[in-house]
Amino acid sequence: MTNHITDPARPPAPFTLEELAEFCWLNLIAYRQWSDWGCKQAMAADVARWDGRAAPPEIVEALLRRFDVVDHESFASGLDITIFRDASRGLNVIALDGTDPSLQCRDELRRDLSEGIALAFGRSVGQVKDYLAFMRRFCPAGARPEGTIVSVGHSLGGYVQQVGGALAAARLDQAIALNAPGLWRFSRDRRRLENRTVDRLLTVSARDFVYPIGRPIGKRLVLPDLRRHSLGALARYLETRAGEGWRLVLDPDPHLEAPTDPS
Repeated sequence: MTNHITDPARPPAPFTLEELAEFCWLNLIAYRQWSDWGCKQAMAADVARWDGRAAPPEIVEALLRRFDVVDHESFASGLDITIFRDASRGLNVIALDGTDPSLQCRDELRRDLSEGIALAFGRSVGQVKDYLAFMRRFCPAGARPEGTIVSVGHSLGGYVQQVGGALAAARLDQAIALNAPGLWRFSRDRRRLENRTVDRLLTVSARDFVYPIGRPIGKRLVLPDLRRHSLGALARYLETRAGEGWRLVLDPDPHLEAPTDPS
């Protein structure tokens, strides 16, 4: 499958290692914190109620000083989407939740597990259909919201992001899948994408339990010394590398570039 820019007037959005870590934290806020408050009820304004079990309170508060929660939508398929906006940078971050195993939202967990079984057998995942319908409403043809649009998903949400990001590439500046399973060779979703160029899609993969599953589409950044699946571990890893002076390089092949020795 080819991977190139088909619209040179609007290349993928550039972002740094620090910003990639921020996208991880926002994605974690989008589904773990909502479920801690009772299955995705809209309570974003009350920062004092964040208990820090999913993301440290200081990180949540710092991010919510810059980002507004402008929309949140739940679907019968189990998919939840939250949109964060940093008006000062004109940055819109669409965050797709993954599977929450905490049992806070048992109905949603059952729906996510059903979607996971469908994925394992190579069938189409219903959450992709919901994501595409959402993107048509959020970014209607000829009326994109102002600013940069980055869409990010983790685990099952990352799978949805891969397929949905490829199918909705014209509506996005960048799609990012985090610790997500890939597509089986003979799956329906891979057949849908067989002759489609994959723009603006990056998969970030730790060497976790989903790493060997299927084959990701788009470009892939592999973190060989990270074994954990969780978003918090991924965010901390990226923050640590950024603090040590490592740099994110996306072209031609994604990798982390070690800091140069000043001597």
